[in-house]
Amino acid sequence: MDGEADILFARYGAGQQEWTVVGSIGSYGTKETVLPDMDFTDADGKLNRAKFAEAMNAQMRNLGRLGFIDLPQHPGFSLIPLAIYRSIARSGVVALGE
Repeated sequence: MDGEADILFARYGAGQQEWTVVGSIGSYGTKETVLPDMDFTDADGKLNRAKFAEAMNAQMRNLGRLGFIDLPQHPGFSLIPLAIYRSIARSGVVALGE
């Protein structure tokens, strides 16, 4: 949920509530401590795009592990929410027809 804390408290209150999140794992925090290999050329000296992409991804994971960028640190993970549901307590009043 993205919003200012005072707005969220005004909308949903500050009391304990039951929430359900349906989502997808975005990324896992890595335990990896080895710096990535930055050799992304083939034996004939040509740039290998797949090796380059992996080297850049490894470097970003390393920066996340060190806390320099906004990535989860080990053993955490990030979540991409698809839907967020909240339970709404029913009052003790019985509606007509029940």
